[in-house]
Amino acid sequence: MSHEPPEGTDEPTPLVNFDPPVEETPVDADEIDAALTEQEQKAEINVTPEPTWFMRTVFPGLEAVGWMVGTLIAIFTGSIAAAIVVSVVWIVAHPNSEFSPTIIEQQVMLPALVGSQVFLIGFAALGVFVRFGTKFPRTLGLRGLSLGHLLVVLGLTLPVQFLAHAWSSLASGLLESVGITISSQEYMDQMQQILGAGPLVVMWLLMAVCPAVGEELVFRGIIGNTLVRNWGAWWGVLATSVLFGVIHLIPIQAIAVIPLGMAMHYVYLMTKSFWAPVLLHLANNSLALLMMEATGELTAAEAESLEEPLSGGILVASLLTAACLFGILWQTRRLSGSASEVEVDDTAHIDTVTGGEGKLTSNPATPMTYLAAAVSLAGVGVLTYLMIME
Repeated sequence: MSHEPPEGTDEPTPLVNFDPPVEETPVDADEIDAALTEQEQKAEINVTPEPTWFMRTVFPGLEAVGWMVGTLIAIFTGSIAAAIVVSVVWIVAHPNSEFSPTIIEQQVMLPALVGSQVFLIGFAALGVFVRFGTKFPRTLGLRGLSLGHLLVVLGLTLPVQFLAHAWSSLASGLLESVGITISSQEYMDQMQQILGAGPLVVMWLLMAVCPAVGEELVFRGIIGNTLVRNWGAWWGVLATSVLFGVIHLIPIQAIAVIPLGMAMHYVYLMTKSFWAPVLLHLANNSLALLMMEATGELTAAEAESLEEPLSGGILVASLLTAACLFGILWQTRRLSGSASEVEVDDTAHIDTVTGGEGKLTSNPATPMTYLAAAVSLAGVGVLTYLMIME
């Protein structure tokens, strides 16, 4: 419709609004209050309550002890189950043979070891899935190691083992001064007996590879992550390492593995990779296995000399080498980050490392890092020489 101005005027004809009038719906104040109250209740439900003191301190400790006890039960259950099965099969297969506990012990030793390790890894894998769900690759840090970190972790094997031996000798001496005698001879005899139960390659798989994976899943993976998150790095690492020692049961071995546990946890925290403590654990077990194999070929006097305290040269070289390698890990440590947000260090340029389900930043090497690497390489060489000569 056109709106022409009337004749003789320039003013437009006013438009007429033909839209129907809108009726305003009255709003009930009670309904508004009810809707707001419902929204507030939903918001309160979505807010995670602050954990109590008990949940932050006491409960993580109880949970850690529970996982340790569960691991012991799994190991013993697997060992006993395998021993029973093999014993029954042997008795059925030799009905006319005279029953001899010694023969049965020889027959069940290897199967019992296999059963214990199968149950250990099965329990650890199930525990990781129950504890962390489908997010376990990111929580554990199932990401690769850089070449530099891999070499540093391997370089720690000798000095850390020597320092653990020195700590074990010191602790044994202190305990003996108060009337508590701890002898390593019984432990060595048991290890020699177990080592002779099968071929060296098989025993390496059962005594080095399987414990490295299974025990790290439990102690650095489940227990360590829980305690460090709730108690902080210092107390979390210390408590995890003590529990790691306790699970070995034999006093001389339990004392020796506490510093080993601390070293494994340190490389875990610095590299943010689960494979770092597994590699150090595997290297340490492999070296101990080879040393026990060599000890079996020594005379009684030579074997006893291995129990003596370390010489000053080995102790100093171990301390210096370990300090340099730990320093390298600290300088080149990885910083936590995610795929969408990377934590940036404000000291220098940061190398970004992609791994797992996100990104990590890594501090760059400095001239001091390369100097420490050279000293560490020399230290490892000196330790190897001293170990062979002594």
